Amino acid sequence: TASGVALNSMVHEFKIPIISTINPTVQSVIQNPISRRVGVIATSASASSKVHERAIMGAGFSGYVCSIACSGLAELIEVYPDSCDRLKTLLAEYLVPFGEQNLDTLIYGCTHYPLIDNVIRPLLPDSIIYIDPAKYIAKQAVETLEKLDLAKITTELGRVDFYSSGGGKLEHKKRFCFL
Repeated sequence: TASGVALNSMVHEFKIPIISTINPTVQSVIQNPISRRVGVIATSASASSKVHERAIMGAGFSGYVCSIACSGLAELIEVYPDSCDRLKTLLAEYLVPFGEQNLDTLIYGCTHYPLIDNVIRPLLPDSIIYIDPAKYIAKQAVETLEKLDLAKITTELGRVDFYSSGGGKLEHKKRFCFL
């Protein structure tokens, strides 16, 4: 949702490369000759903006793309597995277009959705192609770092700090060290 809403303004506001969730996903669809009828499951805001549809079609895709608004799905995923039954019921409703419109490819249009891949797959035919933007985003990040000569191999310890906005304030969650 954030990529769809804020990407254009962010690209012009910052001097550093901005990697969205959308552009790498578009490339994965364009490069896959099997995908002809694509369904993007997304938040209501992303689906109504049609950001994925415009980006995919704008990149030269000649197939069919539709966005499917999955209102409340991200919130249920945050409390999964407590919401498992409600989640399955809601997904069965949201995934109806895959049968009705003979869609062959599912794009996870929200970062929450791959977390319930194990719940989604049994609801759809085995022939569906699943696109998780995370691996394409990571690939583009590596390519961007290499292009800018920022991909360094070092023996120094690094660290990553994770922050989240919980309870209306920024909270430090956990620190990890990587070798």
